[in-house]
Amino acid sequence: TLESRVLIRFSVGDAVNYTITHPDRTDPGRGVISYDSPLGKALLGKKEGDKITYAVENRIFEASIIEISVTARAQ
Repeated sequence: TLESRVLIRFSVGDAVNYTITHPDRTDPGRGVISYDSPLGKALLGKKEGDKITYAVENRIFEASIIEISVTARAQ
């Protein structure tokens, strides 16, 4: 869902919060990503506990979805 907050843990690294939004509202430095980005596409339709894999510039990233919460804006 757009405007959902997703907490993911990368296979190498820390847990990170992201908010999925429309492409014209992104702010990657603040963890606000587009549903059309590689990570956004990988997250859409997933649920807590799912594992995702996505690529950016020929680098492969793997992560586990820890928590998904719908923000007030999305309701």
